[in-house]
Formats: sequence, structure tokens, C-alpha cells
Amino acid sequence: MEFHPKKPKKEELIESVRDRLVRLKAEEAPPKPKIEKYSYEPKSQSLVIDNPEKNIALILKKIEELERKINLGEGNYLGFFYDLKEMEQQFINELYEIQRDNIDLPEELWKKIKQRKELIDSKFNK
Repeated sequence: MEFHPKKPKKEELIESVRDRLVRLKAEEAPPKPKIEKYSYEPKSQSLVIDNPEKNIALILKKIEELERKINLGEGNYLGFFYDLKEMEQQFINELYEIQRDNIDLPEELWKKIKQRKELIDSKFNK
């Protein structure tokens, strides 16, 4: 006599697969929170130095770099434009402090500062 195992009914088979899926789902690690790819933090706050000469030179360099990126169309235009406006505001604030404290700067730096100030003033006077 041969032994033939009893074939499970279709409902029993489906139920066992469902039970297996529930068990596997319970064993899964909880999903990790997604990090926003386009999170935005202004970088301009990192340029705070006690030396006004170095600070204004860094601000000028950052402004020139941002203008170059905007003109070349690299990356996020609106982000660069926002950073540029923030850097221009920092430039004006730093220039005010330099003039208020009568800080002596090299002639070459004064020329760059004067050119940048005229450019910023022309933007605001349009």
C-alpha cells in the first residue's frame, strides 16, 4: 500500500502564505526616516570672523563665487540667488562696522569694496 499525502485545500494554502507574510513583515526592521535631498541651510553664517579685513575679503570672494555660479547656471539658481542676497547684506553690515570703527584697510581692498558697494547700490536703486 502506498501512502499518498492529503493535498491541502486552496484556502488552507492561501492562509498559510498570508500567515507567513504577516510573520515576515513583523520581523522587518522599522523603516528609516528619509533625509531630505534638498534641505537648505544658508552657508553665509559661517563667515563670522573677528578680523574685519579678513571677513570682508571672504565676503567679497563668496559674492564673486556666487555670481559666477549664477552666470554659469550651475546647480540651484534660486538657492544661489538667496545666498547672494544674504552675502550682500552681510557685506553692507560689515562695511558699516568698518566705517563706524574707522578701520584702516589696504588700498586694493578699498577699491574692491567701493566697486562692490556701487554695484549693490545700483541694484537697490533700480
